[in-house]
Amino acid sequence: MKRYHGMVFGKVQKVGFRKFAKKNAAELHITGWVRNRRNGTVEFMAQGNEAHVKMFLKRLKNAPLPAKVTKLKISELANNSKHQRFKIMPTS
Repeated sequence: MKRYHGMVFGKVQKVGFRKFAKKNAAELHITGWVRNRRNGTVEFMAQGNEAHVKMFLKRLKNAPLPAKVTKLKISELANNSKHQRFKIMPTS
């Protein structure tokens, strides 16, 4: 199992990006969360099988229009999360 925290930069708010992330997480059996940040970025935490998490990150990077990801900043975390599903969290 791998666990990553990430920030997504670009045109990623008000374009369905969080729903896109949640849909892909469900398809790939990824747990965690995604939320908008007040600075215009999207933040996420994703945990799952290494191959599935890497595919999830690739899909986020190549999100469909009207989203436009310009940068994906990712850091690996210790695998100690107890998330049961992937959810959209309130803006922070």
